Amino acid sequence: MTEDRDSQAIVRAMIGLSQTLGIEVIAEGVENDADVNCLAEWGCRYAQGYYFGRPMPAADFARLATAVR
Repeated sequence: MTEDRDSQAIVRAMIGLSQTLGIEVIAEGVENDADVNCLAEWGCRYAQGYYFGRPMPAADFARLATAVR
């Protein structure tokens, strides 16, 4: 996304559309700092992907979520 202008245009348009409609958008497939920074700059408040964590069993997530509190 950060290196392809067409992809950037699509992502920015989707973020802008969601803001205009008053709905939140969640970016998917975020894998690095550059993605996170661009999305934040463009107004995307929520994201998911390998940058934040790998998929895991529900029991492992429950232990992680409890430990973070």
